[in-house]
Amino acid sequence: MPFTQAGQLARPAPIALPDASLGPLAQNLRESPFGALPVLDRVPAERRMSAADAVPVRVLGMVLESDLAHCPAADGKSTFTASPENSCTASSIMRGD
Repeated sequence: MPFTQAGQLARPAPIALPDASLGPLAQNLRESPFGALPVLDRVPAERRMSAADAVPVRVLGMVLESDLAHCPAADGKSTFTASPENSCTASSIMRGD
């Protein structure tokens, strides 16, 4: 069967938004078969079950599993004890394009 559209090869994959915190990032990375998450500027219309967006969704960067090790911690000891205001987000650790 010939492929005539790129969407025929596409599969849903976990994503991250810029303000996603460590917990959701780690969970989505576990669900990703690629060990990486694209950081998008907003949730795509097809995931919101709404009409198509007038402006395309932009990929702002990527978060890899190894990037989680670089999350700053409030106490300097552990990534997992950071207070919410000091915790890392996707935008603070992502690799830009």
